Amino acid sequence: MSIKTIPIRDIEKQTEDIFEATAVIAERARQIIADRNIKMEISEMELEPGLLEEIVEPVEDYVEEKKPITVALREFLDGELEWKYSREEEEEKSE
Repeated sequence: MSIKTIPIRDIEKQTEDIFEATAVIAERARQIIADRNIKMEISEMELEPGLLEEIVEPVEDYVEEKKPITVALREFLDGELEWKYSREEEEEKSE
């Protein structure tokens, strides 16, 4: 696994506020984690046997996925994410 730096200018192309970018990317990463957890719970429910059925050991098909923050950052840099402010935040900005 190689580590690449991301120029801050690439982030500034999407928004001028680095803190806003951080908040958007972090929220998207949380959404990705939640989606993965839901998929995992669904697959576990499909594997759960009934009371009288034979217990079958789950097959360990581990596939390493990209980290949620990496996926979220890539989506942000590619311009795939959209966000808007709530009314309260818009009022605070205008003051």
